[in-house]
Amino acid sequence: MSGWDWLVVYGVAILVYHLVSALLGVLYGLCGWQNLERDGAAPLAAAPTPSVDGAPLVSVIVPARDEEANIGPCIRAILAQDEPRFELVVLDDGSSDATRARAVEAAAGDPRVRIEAGEPRGEGWFGKTWALHCAQKHARAPLLLFVDADVRLAPACLRLAVARLERERLDMLSLMGHLAVESFWEGVVQPILGYVIVAFFPLDRVNSAGSRITMCNGQLILIRRSTYDAIGGHAPLKDAILEDVELARTVKLEHGRPYRLLLAPHAFTCRMYATLGEIWHGWGKNFFAAMRTSALRSLIAIALLVFFSLSPLAVAAAVLVAALAGAAIPPLALWIPLAAGLSVLVLRAWVSWLFGFPLRHTLTHPLGVLVVAAIFLASTWKGLTGRSVVWKGRRYVVAKRG
Repeated sequence: MSGWDWLVVYGVAILVYHLVSALLGVLYGLCGWQNLERDGAAPLAAAPTPSVDGAPLVSVIVPARDEEANIGPCIRAILAQDEPRFELVVLDDGSSDATRARAVEAAAGDPRVRIEAGEPRGEGWFGKTWALHCAQKHARAPLLLFVDADVRLAPACLRLAVARLERERLDMLSLMGHLAVESFWEGVVQPILGYVIVAFFPLDRVNSAGSRITMCNGQLILIRRSTYDAIGGHAPLKDAILEDVELARTVKLEHGRPYRLLLAPHAFTCRMYATLGEIWHGWGKNFFAAMRTSALRSLIAIALLVFFSLSPLAVAAAVLVAALAGAAIPPLALWIPLAAGLSVLVLRAWVSWLFGFPLRHTLTHPLGVLVVAAIFLASTWKGLTGRSVVWKGRRYVVAKRG
């Protein structure tokens, strides 16, 4: 084939890929993944996991380290749940700011809330994993709901999550809520990172008992206490950067328990990072671990991101410039690459609409891909060279896990 023919084949491949991606977006977004509301129509009084002797049905657990800006709104949203049978355990994990004071203010004497002090970190434990391990010791309910301090639950979230867990007889459930973006760099980078997660960890495979693909969102995890104790809790995961993914992997793969990850943008909102520096460090500590500390997986992921999300725009621009300069380009070799480049922006706009991201950042897509690729490369390099990751004032080295 001639060079023009290869250009046509390339353009067709890009178009097909983006068409399939758009159809999967319809499947995940519009065909039931986010419809938790239908499960919560009936009250939970007859749920298979009842509360006993007035004890709470759910223990909501919030680990907090230097979260003075987040902990108050987080607690108030939890206390506003329309399912009242819960207790709230807030663990102040050695905060150096006013986290505890803000938590006490938000609790306002509510008897359902207990604010506990963290313990000196055990040897070999990573920070959040240790905080979760310590916090769950104070929980009394048959269901544990782990919630991050930057999460804002919708009033029906707890009720609907429990309803789904019970209806499907699940041992563990995790939800992907709405990722709030406000600053310029959030709008540029976060939509691409969200799409990368769904692209490399498709929900149909994550939720298939026969698939080894596993993903989890530590912002919100609901798990049965009996299951948590049976797998050893967080102790086997004490040195995991991605303790949420490892918890799901343990439940699903090692113990064969039913697990689901659902797209639920109406269940809660979370603003993860506000600045480019926070985005860089936050995602940088996670990427290499998400690739199972494999250089090959990491480089393949980066190459695929650039190939499907950036190269079509570069090729389309080159073809357009050549055509405007008077080059004799066959019609198919002109229009198909241009359509492939346009499909990148159309898919970006579609993903933004589906996940509630601002559409105005669609044209910043090339910049976002370059930033994400740089974050991924830096994360891979740090992992391969054994360099430590600093988070919340603590230093960690990403270790290879089985």
